Amino acid sequence: MRRILSVLLCAALLLLVAASCGEEEGLDGTFSYPIDTMPECLDPAIASSPEELTVLANLTEGLVTLGAKDGKGAATEILPAAAERWSVSADKKTYTFHLKQAAWHFPKAAAALLQNATAAKTAAADASTEKTTLPAPSANVTAQDFVFALRRVLNPATKSPYAGLLTGIKELRAPDAQTLVIELLNPSADFLNLMAMPFAAPVYEPYFAATAGAYGLDLDYLATNGPFTLNRWDENSLRLVRSSGYTGARVCPASVTLKQEAITTMRLLGAEGGYSIIRLPSDSTLAKGFDWEDAKASVYTIYTGTKALVANTASSPLSDAALRTALMSSAVSAANATLDFLPPSLRLGGSTYRHEAGSLAVPATDAAAAKAAVTAAAGKAGTVSLELLCRTRDAAAAKQLVQSVQNIFGLTVSLSVRTIEEDKDFSNAVQRGNFTLAIADVQMPSSIAAAALAALCAKDSASNLARLPSYTYDAQLRKAAAAESEKAAAASYAAAEKTLFTAGAYVTLGYTQDTLFLAEGVDGLVFAPAGEMLYFRGLTFID
Repeated sequence: MRRILSVLLCAALLLLVAASCGEEEGLDGTFSYPIDTMPECLDPAIASSPEELTVLANLTEGLVTLGAKDGKGAATEILPAAAERWSVSADKKTYTFHLKQAAWHFPKAAAALLQNATAAKTAAADASTEKTTLPAPSANVTAQDFVFALRRVLNPATKSPYAGLLTGIKELRAPDAQTLVIELLNPSADFLNLMAMPFAAPVYEPYFAATAGAYGLDLDYLATNGPFTLNRWDENSLRLVRSSGYTGARVCPASVTLKQEAITTMRLLGAEGGYSIIRLPSDSTLAKGFDWEDAKASVYTIYTGTKALVANTASSPLSDAALRTALMSSAVSAANATLDFLPPSLRLGGSTYRHEAGSLAVPATDAAAAKAAVTAAAGKAGTVSLELLCRTRDAAAAKQLVQSVQNIFGLTVSLSVRTIEEDKDFSNAVQRGNFTLAIADVQMPSSIAAAALAALCAKDSASNLARLPSYTYDAQLRKAAAAESEKAAAASYAAAEKTLFTAGAYVTLGYTQDTLFLAEGVDGLVFAPAGEMLYFRGLTFID
């Protein structure tokens, strides 16, 4: 009788397990995503490309993370991550984070690296230890790991592109292993948004030191604490595998493979070699021609950047600020352009930047002053000769600009158009500064308005196409960072945004968009509002 009861009990338990699995349909899938370029560096303090940021957003976990309201789509909410809770002082200057219990994940080579580093320090190296199998290191994530990571970003020797975003930090301290206190010089509407970025992820100092300057440059030289671990990283692909030791919210996929591949056909799942997710510029032939409804695909559109008329302020004769301003003022009138440089997707605090800042009014053009500036620049030659560089598909817009500018300045301005067919060749020319004027796409490096604006005038930034140094602009950003409220910060950021035009650097012609296509049955993708990061932890697939 007992045996019969045991069998019946086992059968009942199996039915419960089966029912439970049924309720969690779509888990444990393997997903694939083609990328334009392979990550070169996965050091959180240095990584900056969308591919690098996406990988780090899934390998590492900061104090907080970004999440979407319905578990999919644009991430506009701040959620607990490595910090299970936090409090803010009455003056909004001190944040106290309480960390959850979590362990570091180390690659297979970690034991030998740490052993060798310790041996080198003590000058007691034993050649035989390199040949033995050493136990994997074990360490918990602590508040000190965050202190080390953030101080490293701020250290000028690191040359982190994010250092300027953390200058509002007054003090970092770890009262105990699970408590991190960050004191700010002033309240900051964007502080938690910044703490969700990969550069704010923790770094385990002993392992960082053991890599001897190679941290993040190879699979074996990176310790992680996020929902995935790095299983493979070769010349044209990398593979993220669900971390067995992760203590955060459930990670749905078993793995995600990112492979460098040019998309020439819309091969989503269901086709041979098809992908789970495909990302394309919305104005590309493939994107516009794809019948996603017929393919039963899900679609998201993301504002990723700004299409602008860009003046190379380091080129001759556009190093002349008066000439630049005259030309850009005429371009605003001619192209019916706008001064709203940042796309509508960017965030400030808990809202969109544009909602807080409002739309910028286009100032009236002083035609007489503009003509005088151009005439002065023309000098004895009587003509200012300029070239407008653009991609072939923007040639019509370029010619319209040329005609409008010459209608205003006549023969005093000689403006020719040079087109480049291949996007890569065009991008290389613009990045190298081989132009005077260009119609170019300025990609937003971050969904945070403050970070995007900082990059637009940062030295060596890929977003600083105009090569614009501006003390006025920098002062406006500092004032915004020290603002007591979101409204005050928005006003200062808007002033900086306007300076991009008044300095004769940019005129906004429109915004660029990417489209994300998810194969039939794929769901749960979350992405940063400007698309610089995709989060894979919630991906599910139901066939």
